[in-house]
Amino acid sequence: MGTSSLDNKTDGRVTELHLSSPLDADGSFYYKKRLGGEISPSMLELGFLNYLNLSFNDFNLTHIPSFLGSMGSLRHLDLRWAKFSGLIPHPLGNLSSLRYLDLGGNDFNHACIPSFLGSMGNLRHLGLLRANFSGLIPH
Repeated sequence: MGTSSLDNKTDGRVTELHLSSPLDADGSFYYKKRLGGEISPSMLELGFLNYLNLSFNDFNLTHIPSFLGSMGSLRHLDLRWAKFSGLIPHPLGNLSSLRYLDLGGNDFNHACIPSFLGSMGNLRHLGLLRANFSGLIPH
């Protein structure tokens, strides 16, 4: 399913979690092997995590957890096609080091694109393809 990378083999700091659903030989996803359920706030204990990929899973139209906005080391957050819905939690705007954010393929119920996305100065990639937003992209 995924791997983690250690920053330093002696201190055991987890810096990356690749938890995207795997592909089969023809390029489609293994639907029986997708993650789902609730994402545990214990993820906050991964204080050195800078890369989190939860794409192509099935979180059953739950909301993106607000606590992800407290993971200040994150530089890469990939939530594509993970079956999230609702509003984007405002605390995600606290991720000042974030360079990559992909929310594409989720169902945000025609919500407006949050204004805080326009003020994330380090953001270099913002993926919103088929995310079911309405309105203009803030700047």
